[in-house]
Amino acid sequence: MNIEQMLEAELHVVADELDVPRPPIAELVREGRKASRNRTRVYVAGLAAASVAVVATGLAVADLDPRADDGGPSTTRPSPTAPSTGIINESLGLPTGDVPSMPYIVNEKLYVPDRQVPGQWEYLPETQIGGGTLVSWSSERGWLLVRNGTAEELQVDRGAPKLSPNGRFLVHFVGSDMILRDLVEGREIGRRSIAEEVNVDGEYTAVPRGVDNAGRVFYGSGRVFMWDGTGDPVPVSRPTGPPPIAGDIYQVLADRIVILDSPDGTVLQLASVAEDGRVTFESAVPGEGPRVVSLDGSWVAWQTKPNGEVTGNLEDPDEDAVTVQHLGTNDRVTMPMNDGSFIRDIRWESDQAVLINMGERIVRCDVVEGACEYAVAP
Repeated sequence: MNIEQMLEAELHVVADELDVPRPPIAELVREGRKASRNRTRVYVAGLAAASVAVVATGLAVADLDPRADDGGPSTTRPSPTAPSTGIINESLGLPTGDVPSMPYIVNEKLYVPDRQVPGQWEYLPETQIGGGTLVSWSSERGWLLVRNGTAEELQVDRGAPKLSPNGRFLVHFVGSDMILRDLVEGREIGRRSIAEEVNVDGEYTAVPRGVDNAGRVFYGSGRVFMWDGTGDPVPVSRPTGPPPIAGDIYQVLADRIVILDSPDGTVLQLASVAEDGRVTFESAVPGEGPRVVSLDGSWVAWQTKPNGEVTGNLEDPDEDAVTVQHLGTNDRVTMPMNDGSFIRDIRWESDQAVLINMGERIVRCDVVEGACEYAVAP
C-alpha cells in the first residue's frame, strides 16, 4: 500500500466517525436569492462618479453592471399589488424592486401605494401627487381626492385642483371662490372670490397653477399672484422684464418654482419667490420639451432619444429614453426605455428617485446610485 492509498483509507475512517449536521437548505436558498437580486441590478454609468466618457460627451447610455448575473430564468409577478423582487425583463434586463411609495396609475387602475382603489382612473397630466395623497380625474366620478386610501369627490368648477408636493395643501375653485385647504388639520384655510376671466377659447384663465409646501398658492391669468389663504394676494414680479403671466409658472416645487424665461417657452429657470412676490433666478433648467424638476430642485428629467438627442420618435417606442441632469454639477445621463412601451409620464418619487410610467410598467431610476429597476412590472 502506497502513501496515497494509506492517506485515503485514514480519511475514510475519520469521515465515518464525524456527525455532520443537515445543511440549512432554506437559509441557503434565501441568501442565494438575495445575492442574485443584488447581482442583477442594472447600473447606469456616469452620475455619482462620472466617467471620462460622460464628462467628454455629456451623456451615457444604460449598461449592465459587470456584477450582473448570466440572465437566467426568474420568477415573474402577476400583479403590481404584490411587491416582490427578482424579475428580469428580457429586453431591458431590469430587476423589480419595491412598488412606488407614492400613488400610481396603471391600466386605469389606481394603487395607493400597493392597494387598489376602486374605480376606473384616467391618467392625465393634471393628476397631482403629493406624498401619499393624490387628486385625479376618475372617468366614473369626476375629480377625486384620495387620501389614506379613501376617495372624496371634489366640486371643481374651474381649472384643475392642485396639491402641494408634501400632500398637505389643496387648492381648487368652487364657483368663483378659490379655496385653500389644510388636509392634515382637516380645515379650510381661506376662501377668495375671483372674477371669472375667459380667454378666446372660452376657458377660464384665472386658475391655480400650484401650491408649495408652505401653503402659498400661485394663480392668475394675465398676471400671477401669490396667496397664502389670508390677507390680500401679492403680485409676482420678475427681476427684470415684464411680470409673469399664469402660463409662465411651469412647476411649483416644495419651496421654489420653475418659471419660463423666454417668449418661445424653451428657457426655464429655477427660482425662489420672496414674501413680497419678487422672483430670484437661481439656475437655468436644461432640456427640451416637457421637463420635470425634482422636488428639492437638484435634478431635471426629460424625454429624449436613446442617444440623448432631443425628442424621441413617438411612432417607435424603442426610440424612447429619459435624460436626467444635475442642476449643480451638470452631470448628465440618458437611460433608454426601449422595451416596446411608450413613456406616459415622468415623476419624482423622492429627491433622487425618478419614476417613468410606461403604461403597464413603471421604471424607477436612482439618479445618485445610477441604477434602474422595475417598480411595477406586468
